[in-house]
Amino acid sequence: MTKSRKKLEHVANFNKILDDLENIEVELEDKNKASLLLNVLLFVHFKDMLLFKEEQTITLKEVQTLI
Repeated sequence: MTKSRKKLEHVANFNKILDDLENIEVELEDKNKASLLLNVLLFVHFKDMLLFKEEQTITLKEVQTLI
C-alpha cells in the first residue's frame, strides 16, 4: 500500500467519524476538525517512521524536519 493511499484511508476514516459525531449531534468548529485531522496524520506519520526506523529513538531535528 502506498503512503498516499494510506493517508487517504485515514482521511476517509476521519470523515466517517465526523459524520458519526454529527449524527449524534456533536458539533465541532471547522478549525477544531482541521486540528484533529492534522494530529491524526502526524501521529500516523510518526508511528510509521518509528516502526521502520532502525534506531528506536527520534531526535528533535528529525521531528522539526518532518513538521
